[in-house]
Amino acid sequence: MKKLLLLFLGLSGTWASAQNILDNKVTFKYTQLPAVKINDATKTYSVEVSMSYQQRNTDSTNAYDLASKNYLTTLSTYMDAYDQQKAQIDRQHLNNMIIWENQVIAGNTTAVAPVKPPYPGMNPPVRPKKPFLIKEIQPTSIIPAIKIDGLTQNTGSAAKIKIVFEGFEKGMIKLEQSGTAPAIKYFYSIQYRHPLSLQVEAAGKGMVYSQRMAETEGFRSWRTKEFKTKSELELWWYDNENIVWEERQTQAIQENISVLNSYFVSTYGYPVQSRRIELYSAKQKNIDYSDVQKAYSTMETALLMLAYPDKIQQAQAKLQEALGMYNQILQESNPNDKKARVDANVTSACLVNMTEAYIWLNDYSNAEMTANKVITIGVNKYERDARAHLEFIRFQQARYAANQ
Repeated sequence: MKKLLLLFLGLSGTWASAQNILDNKVTFKYTQLPAVKINDATKTYSVEVSMSYQQRNTDSTNAYDLASKNYLTTLSTYMDAYDQQKAQIDRQHLNNMIIWENQVIAGNTTAVAPVKPPYPGMNPPVRPKKPFLIKEIQPTSIIPAIKIDGLTQNTGSAAKIKIVFEGFEKGMIKLEQSGTAPAIKYFYSIQYRHPLSLQVEAAGKGMVYSQRMAETEGFRSWRTKEFKTKSELELWWYDNENIVWEERQTQAIQENISVLNSYFVSTYGYPVQSRRIELYSAKQKNIDYSDVQKAYSTMETALLMLAYPDKIQQAQAKLQEALGMYNQILQESNPNDKKARVDANVTSACLVNMTEAYIWLNDYSNAEMTANKVITIGVNKYERDARAHLEFIRFQQARYAANQ
């Protein structure tokens, strides 16, 4: 019983000491720097779109034309031979008729009229199938759809993007079914892709990207509507196959534009991002935490100003002001004394806030050092914050370095 009482008192003490911390969820916006800077001071880029598969279409058309020509020649030869066979049957039958008619004229009443034999079955050469031609892309429809947050398209820009569509490809067509008997439904699952290559030339730096985009290499899947019988499905496919492939080509291009824009924004753009953090203050009866509250208020104001590019310097000045307040507060820090005004919880909370401030001052060395101090103190809640901060520090530091 005594042990349980001591445990309860210990937990109560921990709970009480944590009550002086006010946990505030703060959401603010900021402009993310590009992972690779391609623009110059003009913040512009140009886009060029081309197709590398046009020769494939030409080759397919030429092959079809040649096959059609050969087909007509072969068909003509076949029909000539077939007509000769028919002529032989006709002549033989007429000769047989002559004999029979002369017999009848001579008074032969038992003569049997000849039966004309059937013509042989036809087995003509197979007409060549029309080739599947890849739809030509209109650059004028692609170029305006390429958008990079924070940058503007300009045909004369030194930052150049070249997109090369390498051609639509049909993949596997698979018969599948859904449901269970007697309510089984049948459909086709088809695969397709339209890979592309990308070249990106940064202003004043030369080529920074030149390769086939892996995100467009894999086959995508699409399924037809469902039918009660396989025959209904096959009939629908017979009537709609060409339409389906035309639609998939259009869809693949649209999907590739989405892939491109996502890549461009995350790598070369200046997107406005939203960040949600826990920002800490303190309040407790009979203990003055007005300095902690003032530092918190200054921090919050500064973070909310980051959404406005023209207020970044003001925001950073306020962050410096908040850091000065926190450094003054931490002169009283005594993490080992639970009764101290600036105990382990208050110390950790202030350090977490300071880490966030250092990040937005681009002082990543102090940000990392401050986060590690939180981890060393070892209060679980704030330690989790610090480890999350370390990940964000690495992310932000890499982008900051890429833009210097």
